[in-house]
Amino acid sequence: KTQKENAPLIEKIATLLTSEPKLASELASEMGVSTQKASALVKKVEGVSVCDVKVKGKGTQKGYFFAE
Repeated sequence: KTQKENAPLIEKIATLLTSEPKLASELASEMGVSTQKASALVKKVEGVSVCDVKVKGKGTQKGYFFAE
């Protein structure tokens, strides 16, 4: 049941990602879900790469993007 509910969200994440890294918090705000949910779902999108992104005042966070 949960997989069926998450499928449209995973597709939405795939449309939001580009070659520029995006934080899970950015994806979450664009999709209207929690940062934790966005972080879990972005890992299920095929072809997503991960890198460390320095965020002023927050240290280093994971950035998600499609490698070209």
